[in-house]
Amino acid sequence: METKINPLEQPAEFAMYVHGRSVAKGFWDYEHENYIHHNIVMIDTELMEAVQADRNNRVMAETAKPLMQNGESVNDVLDGIVSAPDDRFPQYYEEVVEGTLEAEMVDALLRAFDVLGRFLDLHPSRGPHKLHEVSPMMYKGVVFTEAVYLIMIPIHESYNPTFDERMLRAIANIKAFAECNGIDLLRHIELKMRYNETRPRLHGKKY
Repeated sequence: METKINPLEQPAEFAMYVHGRSVAKGFWDYEHENYIHHNIVMIDTELMEAVQADRNNRVMAETAKPLMQNGESVNDVLDGIVSAPDDRFPQYYEEVVEGTLEAEMVDALLRAFDVLGRFLDLHPSRGPHKLHEVSPMMYKGVVFTEAVYLIMIPIHESYNPTFDERMLRAIANIKAFAECNGIDLLRHIELKMRYNETRPRLHGKKY
């Protein structure tokens, strides 16, 4: 992640940064008539992919095992991937991180930041913007499907017309989930954004 902006402390600034990179990849070349509805569905899609990863036990605790030596942790493995040279990084990321529960949750998070950035681009006078306080204990002992449901609630608060607040609440919920489950969210954001830079326009997809 080239930026020094802290996503969790400067959410509006980071949202604009993520949105700029998304625009550069072509994701906003054609703006759907209702970009809010389209992107809510895309965020839901990422969360459902996280559910599938959980069902298939594709989690970092499992995918990192072959690389753990001498008592190394998952974060030690992530540190090694971060330091990989550019020509090897995509392969390491795809083998160990891509498609894991952690990576899919970060995909949902970055989607939320992207559409928040678009909203702020259209409504520059909105603010101030900071994450809501969500206790990580909210997710303690909660099965993963229930955790995803809790994350989805603010995204679908159609009775709340303040769309930026809905995204900020969703981001705060993912942050709380990550903290409760020992996921290094900032490291995973860094890895995913670096990986996305190696991918083609629209990441090789239709939209």
